[in-house]
Amino acid sequence: MNFHELKDVVMIYSNTPEGKPDYSWDKAKIVLWDPIQQKEYELIFSGSSKADDPKDYKIHFNIKEKK
Repeated sequence: MNFHELKDVVMIYSNTPEGKPDYSWDKAKIVLWDPIQQKEYELIFSGSSKADDPKDYKIHFNIKEKK
């Protein structure tokens, strides 16, 4: 996933179809699913890094198994 795709997801869940703010998803958990292990994971923001070329910028996350 790239940042543009992430922004699209955020726009879909933060606005009504009419383009007005929708706060109903604000407390929704971001969950990663591993279909092979049949486990859920939490996504934890851990930083970012820039490079000389913007195509090499990265946003870092860690995952933690949900208990």
